[in-house]
Amino acid sequence: QILNLYQPDELQPEAIEGELAIPFMALRNHIHELSTEIVYAVRGPASPKINLLGAYLLNEAGHTAYVLAADPA
Repeated sequence: QILNLYQPDELQPEAIEGELAIPFMALRNHIHELSTEIVYAVRGPASPKINLLGAYLLNEAGHTAYVLAADPA
């Protein structure tokens, strides 16, 4: 499952079909609502640190999460 973490003031990237978009600041409050049976691939529009922190929070909460690599182009 692709998880798009975003900041409200950032320009959103083109949506990927089937992704779940969550404001980064809401992740901690709603992390328990996400299934631990699903592997998450975290992406975000501009800040790689947000993606890394989001994946870290998910993993610490018992989920399996990875960060999608940025497009080098």
